[in-house]
Amino acid sequence: MSRLSTLRIAVGLVLIALGLSALVLFDSWMRLLGGLSPDGHVLSASWLALRTMIVALAIPGIALVGYRSFLRILSRVDLCLQSVSARTFLTAVIGAGALLRLIAVLAIPINLHMDFAAYDDRAWTWAVEGEYSNGIYPTAFWPPGWPFFLSRLYLVFGRVPEAGTFANVLFGAGIVWLTYLLIRAAWGESKARWAAVIVAVLPSQVLFTNVLCSEPLFTFLFLLAIVIVVHPAGVRAPVWRIAIAGIILGLATLTRSLSLLYPLLMIPLFMSEDGSRPARATRWLLLVVVSVGVVVPWCIRNYNELGRFTISTANGHNLYIGNNPMSRMTYHDPDPAMMNVWDPAQEARNDRIGYGLAFDHIVKHPVDFLGRGVLKTAYLLGSDTEALRYEITRAAGDGRTDQYVVLAVLMQGVWFVFILLAGRGALFFLTSGRPRNGPAVMISLTILYWVAIHFVFFGNGRYHFPIVPM
Repeated sequence: MSRLSTLRIAVGLVLIALGLSALVLFDSWMRLLGGLSPDGHVLSASWLALRTMIVALAIPGIALVGYRSFLRILSRVDLCLQSVSARTFLTAVIGAGALLRLIAVLAIPINLHMDFAAYDDRAWTWAVEGEYSNGIYPTAFWPPGWPFFLSRLYLVFGRVPEAGTFANVLFGAGIVWLTYLLIRAAWGESKARWAAVIVAVLPSQVLFTNVLCSEPLFTFLFLLAIVIVVHPAGVRAPVWRIAIAGIILGLATLTRSLSLLYPLLMIPLFMSEDGSRPARATRWLLLVVVSVGVVVPWCIRNYNELGRFTISTANGHNLYIGNNPMSRMTYHDPDPAMMNVWDPAQEARNDRIGYGLAFDHIVKHPVDFLGRGVLKTAYLLGSDTEALRYEITRAAGDGRTDQYVVLAVLMQGVWFVFILLAGRGALFFLTSGRPRNGPAVMISLTILYWVAIHFVFFGNGRYHFPIVPM
């Protein structure tokens, strides 16, 4: 047995032992992990999430111990995936993805709370009153893309939140298709088929269909803008296609503002194209100008109505959540009064105050900022049961959540195996010496950008949804 195999098995056994220890010795884990909380107080729901994650470590541990058998199984699946035509494969995988998402929507009652209840409320107000408001004053707290789309559905179907989840079924099927196209442009047909299958069946991707959140719409628009530029691979994108991609990227930014700087990450796509450098630079500038042109009118509206030239007035608040003396790995509001905003001037003022308090904390406590950033990143990439927690366990009530613990552990274990394989693929990509084409470099930069954003703000398993296809 080689040293690498011995190390792999040893790591697998350690992971199995850690997972089992959380079943019988979780009090010790609670004493150890309690120090992660600034005030020593951890909610019971957070302990349940942490325990689920630790127990689930046993699943990638089993995969590492039985790695060769695991790879043989994957090889057999690979033979099946590659044995059919592209048309047959796409029909099957998109159909399967849509069917799984439709089953989730039909089988699970929709549960409106937190941001999702606010999206529903803002969308209905927009449909009835014709403006984005909290019912009294204009607002810009949440980016307008998803509430606006939802409001158009409400105009047709009435206040039926399920209309949004059925739309998510279509977005989910579209995400599977776009994943295939994007990964094929970066790494070829074989990898594209695996990526599409994973996105089609990954439990969290499926269950988020029934959550009234902005992630499915944003991810669909985000991937669509990129694919329009890169597909078909190797062919220089004409001007009209770049303009359409810019419009869609602008709409994605109005859905989630963190994609505002994304054109910078698309530079490798344009630099890898054929043609002269000035021509490539011109097409990239066209993308920037069009995408910014889509966003600017909304920013002007916010300046006129609220006194802030911004996409969303929540960004300062969110930055403060992740950078204050009591900040945690994920959402923990240090000042709930900042959420109870009804006056436009107060909303804009809180946005400014949030930025100021957060930057002040970062400058005065750089070591804490770096340490918390690592924890926020760990939670961003580590947890994958939020969709289950948002919908099924909340709907079941506080006294009936234990029956879903096994399902949560299995979901989390599948995610850990996915991360294990993704890490293996990333290591191979970085050390293989193979040509780094534009789409591959852009995908790598996108993942790093996503991690950096949440390193600064705060982590949540929901927020890694858009980068799973990559």
